Amino acid sequence: MSIVNKINHLDLGDWGIPLACIAAVGGVAMIIGQSLKAEQDMETVVTTSPAGLSISARFIEATFNSSTEIITDEGAYLVNGVFQLSKGNPLIIEDRKSGDRYLCDKQKDACRHLAN
Repeated sequence: MSIVNKINHLDLGDWGIPLACIAAVGGVAMIIGQSLKAEQDMETVVTTSPAGLSISARFIEATFNSSTEIITDEGAYLVNGVFQLSKGNPLIIEDRKSGDRYLCDKQKDACRHLAN
């Protein structure tokens, strides 16, 4: 009997549907895993640059897209959302692989997306 005939006559009995389900779940898990890895790769920090010592922060409330204005001894930055920081902490700007830029207070382990 040839290989083709053996495959055509392969009887999985009651195991056919469970094996197909296991293969499908495994495939979906691989796709999700690759998607998460790609997302993490985009958040990889490419470069950092100093943004100065924090002087003050002012929350700017809006109906949509509230932001916080951060003043440092080197300039002013606008970040999305609320950003609490301590006066005098050194801040840095992180450029991510995705092209996004973040203002970060490494002492408090906090970063916020810089507003466009």
